[in-house]
Amino acid sequence: MSVSRRVGNAVVRNYVKRCVREWFRRERERLPRSSDVVVIARRPAADLDSRQIAQALDELVARALRKAFTT
Repeated sequence: MSVSRRVGNAVVRNYVKRCVREWFRRERERLPRSSDVVVIARRPAADLDSRQIAQALDELVARALRKAFTT
């Protein structure tokens, strides 16, 4: 996981990282065991609350899984 300094100060960056880690903790069983997921948080992540971050991750992972299993 990577959160650039451009996202915000240390407090904001740590908040984003905590939200992403919590999402992975809750969704770990849903992800394929052989998968690797790389998260690079960008500047707009600073404006999201934890629910919005989780929703964005849900959508991105679902899209990635669909793409991985249809090709």
